[in-house]
Amino acid sequence: KADKIGIVRNILSLFILNDNINIQENVLFSIKSSFKTYLKENLDKYVSIRNQIYQELDSIINLSSIAKKDFLDGFKNNLLACISFFFSTLVMNLLGGSSINNSLFSKDVVLLSYAIFFISFLYMIWMRNDINNEKKNISKRYKILKERYSDLLINEEIDAIFRHGEELEEQIDYIDGFKKQYSILWSISLFILFLVVTILSDYNGDFDFLSLFIKRILSIVLFII
Repeated sequence: KADKIGIVRNILSLFILNDNINIQENVLFSIKSSFKTYLKENLDKYVSIRNQIYQELDSIINLSSIAKKDFLDGFKNNLLACISFFFSTLVMNLLGGSSINNSLFSKDVVLLSYAIFFISFLYMIWMRNDINNEKKNISKRYKILKERYSDLLINEEIDAIFRHGEELEEQIDYIDGFKKQYSILWSISLFILFLVVTILSDYNGDFDFLSLFIKRILSIVLFII
């Protein structure tokens, strides 16, 4: 109502000449046209605000895909390095004259392999921690975006755009899902390499040592995952 009064006042001011109001027949049309223009400008601003919210929301959602790609790249590159080390060591030992009856890996090579596998496992933990930090960052940016437009749109419409927080929950569940999936796959891959190296080493006859070591490794992996 106040906006309509303001528009009428501005239009009428155009017809005031020397303190006399000269009301022409088209003044009502001018008022209606001005109000229609006013509504169109506000509608354009409203649509622009909604589009801007959706664009910023999409950029936040894309962060989860970037986090997945970084974690997957780290998994593939790290596991490829471990496998490459394993096969290169195996080939070198075979070419060096190791027989099938003897162990293919000496204790020194085995300890070095264990160290590399352990570093890979620590790298996985670091990547998981990085994913958790990215998850917190997504939640923080999501809430900031929602609060930023609370003064421009009513709460009901903001909740509708953000789907009452379902958008955020879906992204968090998505991150937790692929983090757990690739962590298990990463751990299983390292465990298989560990078993193969141990079986082909000088420790293959020490079953007590092997059993104890496997139990310790499994307990650590299950605790972290």
